Amino acid sequence: MNRKDTRHWQNRALLTAVWGLLAAAPPALGEGKIPDQGRLLHGTARGRLERPNIALSTASLASGALPGVSIDRGQLRQVSSGMAGSAFVNVSFTHTLANELVTFRITGAQPHINRYAGPSASPSATVWEYKVEYSSPSLGTGALCPGGPEDQWALALPGLWNGSTLSVNNSVTFAFACLPRVEAPTLGGVAAKCVELGYPPWQSNDPRIDGTALSLSHQDALRHHVTCTSMASADYCGEATPNTLSGTPITLYHSGNVPAQTDASGQVRVAGGPVREDYFFEAAWALVDTATQQPITSSTLPSRVRAQAMCLTKKRWSTLPLRGTCIADHDESELTHRLADPRNPDAPSAKYCEDYTRDELIQQGAVLFSYSKFLDAALYRFQHITTGAYLTTSKIIISPQDHPLTTIYLPDPSVFLDSANYRLADDGLDDSYEGPLFKLETPSHLFEGVTVSPLQRFRDTDIPRKFITLVGSSGVSTPAGYAMHEVEGYVYADAVPPPSGPSLRLYKSVGSNRYLTTTHEEFVPSAPLTYTPLTVTPMGYLPRLEYYAAPRPY
Repeated sequence: MNRKDTRHWQNRALLTAVWGLLAAAPPALGEGKIPDQGRLLHGTARGRLERPNIALSTASLASGALPGVSIDRGQLRQVSSGMAGSAFVNVSFTHTLANELVTFRITGAQPHINRYAGPSASPSATVWEYKVEYSSPSLGTGALCPGGPEDQWALALPGLWNGSTLSVNNSVTFAFACLPRVEAPTLGGVAAKCVELGYPPWQSNDPRIDGTALSLSHQDALRHHVTCTSMASADYCGEATPNTLSGTPITLYHSGNVPAQTDASGQVRVAGGPVREDYFFEAAWALVDTATQQPITSSTLPSRVRAQAMCLTKKRWSTLPLRGTCIADHDESELTHRLADPRNPDAPSAKYCEDYTRDELIQQGAVLFSYSKFLDAALYRFQHITTGAYLTTSKIIISPQDHPLTTIYLPDPSVFLDSANYRLADDGLDDSYEGPLFKLETPSHLFEGVTVSPLQRFRDTDIPRKFITLVGSSGVSTPAGYAMHEVEGYVYADAVPPPSGPSLRLYKSVGSNRYLTTTHEEFVPSAPLTYTPLTVTPMGYLPRLEYYAAPRPY
């Protein structure tokens, strides 16, 4: 395996979006935030119970079968007897998982109150919520939803999910989706959170927390709901692969209220931000036909659908490695290009969200638009074009124009006096990307149970363009003649955080007072200056989550 193959394999599991948690208070009506973006579709307490497709026909009471059960806009009912509402308790459903029968028993039912609408919100006109208990031979018995007794409520949501795909014309199966809790630690499944945000998989007249009116047909309600579940889990590629941490702060808009701005040419585009407490445009989201892999623009939905980001902004792409496309694109013989990287010269048709007008995005299928606080930052390695000195930093600027890959990103001139004389190191963007790190604004409770340490940058007091980047807890002493310049952010200090990513190591050139901090052992120079490691063990570890940046074969 050559060094580029090795690097792409490391990239495969890099974190794409390490964001913090919002404050405990629910948003005011019209604020339009997701207080707790999540990683799970249904948010159940046991992973094995996360995506069951429970048949309504399995309903029973202690006395026997209960035929004719259906879901009507979020309420379970048995039509012939009129059994519904608070009377719909002690009803059990069964489902076979891994050759084992699991029983789901409803132990409580109450009118649903939107968790994001505040304590004064009125109950829903149609939706009920249920307390559910599971039991099976291997799992025992327990509450289906995590948290304390006040948290263990779920919505009954119709549908048949197979991975990231929803079968549209299905009315015989459902799942329980645990409701969110707005206080940290956050709980709940994104399917239930999307109902709270005003995107249930049915037509609804309940007030929306963003204060907007959104009259949708049944099929359009499904379109928005499925799209919301991908957006609320940062499933950029529509692969049932979350790329976020539960509690990620994000603001969303629909096609009718997304902020817009007119550019210098008179074109109306989606506003980049900041909006609402420094949220910046991140992605436009669309529903996709699984047969054609194309965004759906018609009012009639095909039988099977999924959702994904149809484009990412320059700011979001800057936090990802080059060719940071999807797992489904990994096989070179079957390229689907679900989300091609606009920076990749091999994908000339790929576009940033900024390349589209607002109307073009909507006409091509975008129905939801996400804005992020971007509490993650990408670490890049630069090299001075004259002295050859290295600079490892997350303080970058993004070129607003199309430039060669080597000059898309430059050190921030407000931080580095000699910024214009730096270029991305080695072979450019692909090989100079180190990975992501936590910004200083990341709330401390995100780090509960793990140890993090500041990534600190020092500058030579005599030569302002010479730097050294160190992890604060690594035990490496600051060299003489260097003074603190700035803190870059936070990295994991332990080798076994959840889970550790690429390791940062420090190197020093032989016979010269130059330093290099990198995760790329394969790119440490051996000529004309020879760099040797100064640390036996890594100084720290960059965070990572699920597979998003899949390797591309050469």
